[in-house]
Amino acid sequence: MRFLHISDLHIGKRVNEFSMIEDQNYILKQILDIAAAKRVDAVLIAGDIYDKPVPSAEAVQMFDWFLTGLADLGKKVFAVAGNHDSPERIAFGAQLMSGRGVYVSPVYDGTAFCQVLTDAYGEIGIYLLPFVKPAIVRHALEGEIQSASPESYQEAVDSFQKALDQSVAVVEELEVDICYYKAQAQYQGGDVEGAIETYTALIDYDKDNVKALYLRGTAYLAQGQTKEALADYQAAADREKKDGELHSHIAENLIHAGMNQEAEPYLQAAVGQDGEDAESLRERGYAFYLMGDYDNARANLDKAITLEDEEAVFYLAKIEDALGNSQWA
Repeated sequence: MRFLHISDLHIGKRVNEFSMIEDQNYILKQILDIAAAKRVDAVLIAGDIYDKPVPSAEAVQMFDWFLTGLADLGKKVFAVAGNHDSPERIAFGAQLMSGRGVYVSPVYDGTAFCQVLTDAYGEIGIYLLPFVKPAIVRHALEGEIQSASPESYQEAVDSFQKALDQSVAVVEELEVDICYYKAQAQYQGGDVEGAIETYTALIDYDKDNVKALYLRGTAYLAQGQTKEALADYQAAADREKKDGELHSHIAENLIHAGMNQEAEPYLQAAVGQDGEDAESLRERGYAFYLMGDYDNARANLDKAITLEDEEAVFYLAKIEDALGNSQWA
């Protein structure tokens, strides 16, 4: 099979307020000519189709024209969303387009969509895995663990342990990830002590592992071991002094445990973080929300939303719910 591989079209991009749409139209026409001349079987579009998550109307129209042109040539198309794209918008109309041989990546749910092609030599599977952030993958896998039965938790622990046993004492990123999932399955299954032991093993391997320190602290807190929890939280915060999200989550856990006084320094650290990027604004807004300062919380979250931060919308809804505006939330 012969594939034409392209990526980073960034359709709709503007440079110094100058639209690149005419240049992009010229380039896409050339790609159509190459696909025809080289007699390719399929075109792979590996992300960053658009320049921003909410593309302009002319950008969407141009990509529609390009896909139609490839389909009219009889070329299969496989496209995935990149970090500049909105996976939901790229996935829109996927079932309809597949009828013309145009396949786009679905929103990631823990699996990778596979489309099988066949030629004289047999079958080949094309896996459409969009750009994903760790948080998205974590959410998908956590959903599987949290929806499992108590019996399944133990099965998960056993499976993760089996995978670790096969690593022959070679500790790599994969083994570290498996330990996290094993600890989470232990925690969800009620074996908090086992989870603490697993997190301790991670910390013994890397004493600066902020994530493991935070999670072990949270497990200690669930056990009522507040002294150990506070020690781990402080160790994590000391290693990531400028991580507003970490400080906010520590404070939130302590507030839920009725330890408002202990939460206060973490809240102050979170609201004192600099930065006007979407993530900084969102986390600062959330810290203000935890403090009960809804005016400052809303001001920061509104700014984050203008920068297209979707999580900030969720936090803003929590504020409205706290104020009794449940319908608006």
